Amino acid sequence: SAGARTNSGGRNTNLMNKASFDMAGGEGSQKGASFEPDDDDMSKEAIFRRLTNNDKVVTINVSGKVYQTYVQTLRNMPGTLLANYVEPDGDLLRLGHMFLDRDPEAFAAVLRYYRTDRLIQPAS
Repeated sequence: SAGARTNSGGRNTNLMNKASFDMAGGEGSQKGASFEPDDDDMSKEAIFRRLTNNDKVVTINVSGKVYQTYVQTLRNMPGTLLANYVEPDGDLLRLGHMFLDRDPEAFAAVLRYYRTDRLIQPAS
């Protein structure tokens, strides 16, 4: 996604950096303010579970073509089907692999969108 950062291992660390920056009183927060979630906010435990496993690699077999990506890549588009699969209770995060009976070329375009935030239509 736009502004995503990677470390030397190629892992996207933007979500972790943003969360620790915001919780530490970074830009947009009052200096020294403590983090106290509202009733509508996630609990600290839920936030921790959400921020962990971002560097885990998962495997998606799309009609015989195997794709591997980081959990963080799939979390780049919150609320989508692929993002939901890697939530703390999601099957893909739990098992580490899954099978989709879909067009592999179309899936490649979707995964590219998750990685770059740019939609490039596959050649017909």
